[in-house]
Amino acid sequence: MKYIRAKDIAQKYSIGLSTVWKYSGNGTLPLPYAKLSRKCTVWNADEVEQAIQKLHDNPNSDNDILNFRVELKTKGEK
Repeated sequence: MKYIRAKDIAQKYSIGLSTVWKYSGNGTLPLPYAKLSRKCTVWNADEVEQAIQKLHDNPNSDNDILNFRVELKTKGEK
């Protein structure tokens, strides 16, 4: 089994570190596999890959191509 840290997930998938934690908290990414020390938390790399692939294969129409929520303004709005 291969493990991956939050900073490596963020770098590999070009998302922010805070987004990794947000996605883990809201169920978009799996929960961490283990906390190895106070500042070292790891995820199962295969589970993360499957979750990201699921996002890629099933895009949400309310989100942009990076699967982040976007707010569209109508003409005349500031």
